[in-house]
Amino acid sequence: MKSVTHRSLRVSLLLWVLLPLASAGCVWVAPRSAVPPLNRKQVETVIESFKDQERAVQTLFASGRLTLESQDAQSDAEILVVARRDPSALRIEITHAWGQPLFHICLQGGRLDVVSFPEKRHYEGRLDNPRIIKRLPFPFHAEAIWSIARGYPILPSYHQARSTKGRQIVLTDKADAVVQVIDLYPDALLPQKVWMRREGIALRFSGFEEVSGILHAKQIQWADDEQRILLAIEFRERVFNRALPEGIFQQQAPDFEEIPLEAIGSLEPAMSAKASGPLS
Repeated sequence: MKSVTHRSLRVSLLLWVLLPLASAGCVWVAPRSAVPPLNRKQVETVIESFKDQERAVQTLFASGRLTLESQDAQSDAEILVVARRDPSALRIEITHAWGQPLFHICLQGGRLDVVSFPEKRHYEGRLDNPRIIKRLPFPFHAEAIWSIARGYPILPSYHQARSTKGRQIVLTDKADAVVQVIDLYPDALLPQKVWMRREGIALRFSGFEEVSGILHAKQIQWADDEQRILLAIEFRERVFNRALPEGIFQQQAPDFEEIPLEAIGSLEPAMSAKASGPLS
């Protein structure tokens, strides 16, 4: 089996490689407020609205711009997303601003398939191996990626929902461990920021629009556990609940070098070194 070095992977997946560039970027600062917690009825209303929105969309097409920023650089790319909720499937195409293909990513049935055009490599493998998941800096979890593409967070499995401070709902499991934390906008009780504990990421939603009862945010920011903004996506267009073309989630890989996911070494040391700079 071929091993893949850290150096070769630096020119690999845009989402894997360029994320550290943004780690010296902005930091979310949670506003301090004396607003009382939501009462039980308000919590139930918000949770029910989340479930309504989840049921409202089964398929989507979305296109926009992906931006990663650091103190001295900015990286932009065009992004196209096609997704299906059940059974879960996702296709992402990332292209350079002038149209050159960069990466084609498919995630279906626990299988990740990535074509890297800059490297002329084809990465493929299953994500049901915890050792492989730990090697991937980007959390390829279906719920997190769907929430980004959909522009509205999906509720995970949980046991209890409660509010302990103003405009915030905490979801816990049967052991009372936090599963997800939802911060709401004060005016409309829409999701502003969602911390996904298991995935170790936080998503921020802004620029909400409504189409036939479907609420979706046009701007999404993704941050790490330290609240550093790593990437931002601004979606220009979304189309919901249209029939998907046959075979849309089948990857048509060119004659590139085949690399199994098992051959990818951990990127954590390299990423940690790049992410150690001061925050602005």
